[in-house]
Amino acid sequence: MGYYADHNQSYYLGIESEVKTTFPDVKVVPFPSYQLPNTSWSISSSVGSYANSLVSYNAVYVPFFANETYNQRALEVFKTN
Repeated sequence: MGYYADHNQSYYLGIESEVKTTFPDVKVVPFPSYQLPNTSWSISSSVGSYANSLVSYNAVYVPFFANETYNQRALEVFKTN
């Protein structure tokens, strides 16, 4: 399963270290992700970024994209955490 860390390991580890230093009791949960090769106006697409979710009192709204395999992987991460 691919994670954001697979795309840029050192960047991910740096952010994770800062978060854990600032919030030592936080649980870091990696989400599956994928990136599209195309960009628009030099801006990468957010397609494949499952961390963009919305939590309300009654529900968690999880983004789904065209890649059903990653959709199911991300949903399982949400359910177990």
